[in-house]
Amino acid sequence: MHKDLGLALELANQLGVALPATAAAREIYNSVKGSAKEDLDYAAVARFWQKP
Repeated sequence: MHKDLGLALELANQLGVALPATAAAREIYNSVKGSAKEDLDYAAVARFWQKP
């Protein structure tokens, strides 16, 4: 998913299109990747938000 967001942002940049929600989602995935101790899956984002 992180790779797909990056590809979408790259293409949007080439086309001169802003994708602010996609950029925000990619930042969340960056945070999840940085704090993950296990293999990432879609549930990793949910676990990231459940942290106290």
